Amino acid sequence: MEPNFNIQLLEIIDDEPRISHVIIAEYTNNNPISVRKLIDKYHSKMELFGKVSFQMTPIKNSKNRVNEEKTYFLNEPQATLLLTFLRNNEIVVKFKVDLVKVFYEMRMKLHNNTPVSKLSLSETVSQTREALELIDLLKERKGFDLLLLEKILKENSPTKLLEIDFSQKFQKRLGISPICNL
Repeated sequence: MEPNFNIQLLEIIDDEPRISHVIIAEYTNNNPISVRKLIDKYHSKMELFGKVSFQMTPIKNSKNRVNEEKTYFLNEPQATLLLTFLRNNEIVVKFKVDLVKVFYEMRMKLHNNTPVSKLSLSETVSQTREALELIDLLKERKGFDLLLLEKILKENSPTKLLEIDFSQKFQKRLGISPICNL
């Protein structure tokens, strides 16, 4: 069988590209059951590279009864590790090369679809200036100023954005009741 392996054979599961063991078996001329048994045998080694995902897939047997079988979905390192357990022959080596290429293409595709925030120079300067002013407030420990900013800006306050919660400490030190709304 001449492999015609492409990016559509990968699936996104748990936010990462994965390949089923059935496809690996098909493109390496191996029996899917043998590949599944290989994964079972080295399951603990595979888990070093993340959770080994699977789905139960209905399969019709020769008597037209439906049984369920595990279909494993491996991430890139798991698939690469599995391929090291297969005997090298011309088909397996070609598939290894194709698989590396397809995972790389998928990574690039996912990376290029990631929204990148592009700020203008003036927006960058403005945000930098604001950040430096915040750093000065924190350095000088102007707690009351930060407390006022927190009350005014609420969830958008610098202390909330930086996940700093000191309000109780400063309210007690300044004699302000915690239920007081400024």
